[in-house]
Amino acid sequence: MQAESQVLQDESSQRESRVDFLSLLQRLLDIVERWDIAAVLIAFNFIGFVTGILFWYGDHLFNRAADQWYFWPFIPDCPLFAGLFIIAFLGLQRGRDWRLFYTITAYGLIKYGVWTVVYSVGYWLGGGPVEPMSLALCFSHVGMILEGVYVSYRIMSPRGVGTGGVAFSLAAGFRQRDVFFAFGWFLLSDFVDYGLGQHPMFDPIVVPIALIKWHTIFTTFVLAALYLVLSRRRCAEAAYSSER
Repeated sequence: MQAESQVLQDESSQRESRVDFLSLLQRLLDIVERWDIAAVLIAFNFIGFVTGILFWYGDHLFNRAADQWYFWPFIPDCPLFAGLFIIAFLGLQRGRDWRLFYTITAYGLIKYGVWTVVYSVGYWLGGGPVEPMSLALCFSHVGMILEGVYVSYRIMSPRGVGTGGVAFSLAAGFRQRDVFFAFGWFLLSDFVDYGLGQHPMFDPIVVPIALIKWHTIFTTFVLAALYLVLSRRRCAEAAYSSER
């Protein structure tokens, strides 16, 4: 009896800790989703989208791949997903059930945010200078990763505001078909980048291309596995609720 009582106390303590964490997370989300804060977030993403397309990927898009338009969706990785985040954020706030789009957006934000952070750290460790621009680039892409986590969380726990400011919830959870589609898309993107030579420009002397290539592919598989686990968990929870 004493052992059983201890187990019950431990479970109760775990539930309370989980509730405290979720309450803290919700308070943070409430701050992010305030329209004054959201407007700043949207503005930064829009600036990142425009400047990234024109200055970081401009030569690649309009010179190197000018006559290969079929590669364009795979070339401007980070700025493209910075722009897609704006659409995803607004869709989530307006209660649009675009889960395939949200899944792809979350996947890309995390994947390419990680790409830039790994490259930046590898560049510095390889002897590259730590400059204000490279620091800003690295930290802004940490922000991309957090945006991907945000979209992922909202897929699992959506909440929108409809006409008249009435809050409502949507169907929640990752769908396996969406995860498989996103996985296939990003595998194709990896092939275009590292099989067909359309990867972003970087210094392969300081950061070996093998490191960039294989960590990118590894990230594609890890995210797919994570989202599949989350989709199975949501299916199991739905089945349990229907049985009750």
